[in-house]
Amino acid sequence: MSVGFTYGLGKHDANLQPNQLINILKWMWLANTPGLLVAITARLSIAMLLVRLFGKVHKWLKWFLVVVSGLCTILTAIIIPCTFLRTTPVSGNWNPFQPSKRWNPMIYISLAFLTQCESPPISNVYLNLNPVS
Repeated sequence: MSVGFTYGLGKHDANLQPNQLINILKWMWLANTPGLLVAITARLSIAMLLVRLFGKVHKWLKWFLVVVSGLCTILTAIIIPCTFLRTTPVSGNWNPFQPSKRWNPMIYISLAFLTQCESPPISNVYLNLNPVS
């Protein structure tokens, strides 16, 4: 994040040079992976604490926490390579001026919402449908 601030993170996009914008986006993409690893670590830490506190008293809670934490960890581990592999070449993630082959954005959005155990928002904007008049 600090490197992104040296390139002008926090300023309006209109006030940035194209090379500044590319560098800011690159460092924000690179910061995504450690952020996801922190989320995995925090979830596992809280689940282990709850299992140690209540696991012997409530067996169902123990298995519920183990299953949910395991699923969240697996899904978050799946999203880490997907963040970088969704464009070819990879530098197309942070360089909007480079022609790149990209996945459908709804795939990544749905996967991101699924890892947070929320339902994805479904609207005409995400589905690229024309509104019915």
